Amino acid sequence: MMKKIKQALSLVLAMVLSLMMAMPVYAAGITVKTSASSIETYVGSTRVLPVVYLYDGDTELSNEEANKNIVWTSDNTSVVTTGDGNLTARAAGTATLTGKFTYDGDSYSAKVSVNVAKLNQKALTATLTNSKLKMGEANQIKVSGGSGTGRVTYTSSNTKVATVTAAGVATFVGSGKVTFTVKKAADATYNAKSTTLTVSFSGSKQSQSALKVSATTTLIVGESTTLKVTGGNGSGKLTYEPASSKIIKVSSAGKVTAKKAGKSSITITKAASGNYSKATTSITINVIATAKVKGVKATAGKKKMTVKWSKAKRATGYQIAYRVKGTKTWKYKKTTKKKLTIKKLKSRKTYEVKVRGYYGKKSITYGPYSSTVTVKVK
Repeated sequence: MMKKIKQALSLVLAMVLSLMMAMPVYAAGITVKTSASSIETYVGSTRVLPVVYLYDGDTELSNEEANKNIVWTSDNTSVVTTGDGNLTARAAGTATLTGKFTYDGDSYSAKVSVNVAKLNQKALTATLTNSKLKMGEANQIKVSGGSGTGRVTYTSSNTKVATVTAAGVATFVGSGKVTFTVKKAADATYNAKSTTLTVSFSGSKQSQSALKVSATTTLIVGESTTLKVTGGNGSGKLTYEPASSKIIKVSSAGKVTAKKAGKSSITITKAASGNYSKATTSITINVIATAKVKGVKATAGKKKMTVKWSKAKRATGYQIAYRVKGTKTWKYKKTTKKKLTIKKLKSRKTYEVKVRGYYGKKSITYGPYSSTVTVKVK
């Protein structure tokens, strides 16, 4: 009886041992792998999280349960975040993702390293706002393209040809070739980007501001006036060139002296200097032989009139012109005095009268006429 009991117990024990040997021991032999051990991505991108695979030795196990309950976390959420089965790259940098899951009642984990790179900016272009280059004239460098919030900086390869300010204002100071480098700095999202602008400058100078000249424009022979010149730029010397040196004389200091009755223009030039080309302007001087007669008065008499006037500067004599009002022909009388009585006129007619001075005896030069006055003869 005891022998049969022992045999039965041995049989049961053998069955139990056989059953235990047929069940895999996961906790002791399972290894975890991922579809990617490291990930390279860029700022702003979203990617599906890695898949985990389970192996018992060389045998691949079902990973359905593991991938259903796995929870991924990031050790640097400012760089990478996880959620809804995806990873999102927030900023440039590195992060390690850890995925925790259970399989067949046991806990497992997987790790994946992520490197997030910055984006490349769009192409930069640089142009000069004004294509007509002038020496010393400010010219803004216009920049377009690029990406992000990085600061834009400017440099010149040859400051003897052109300088550039921190705001990108270029000024050409000499002839030659220069390359401007424009750089848009990196920010949290974008890498730095640069471009160049090469310019060959021939040295065309900047125009001066307009010259303005003032002076007494009507002179009596022998009188003088000084030209006052304003405007222009630079340190260029002023020069004066009269159209007729017989009518006027102009000194190097701009003093004008009237020599002979007539008209003459004067060209004033401010020479080129530094960054500026030369500038010119002109003025016309009217030279008269005598001063204009003033104070003309006519008094009527019987078939006559008496004309009086004030002395005119430099006049050696006077010419009186008169005619019946409404007619075309003038008649003339001369005198060296300041009064003249004209006789044999038509009774009850209105006459027009004007007077001018003259200079000289044999060769006479006339001055300008006075204003015309009228008188009705008795």
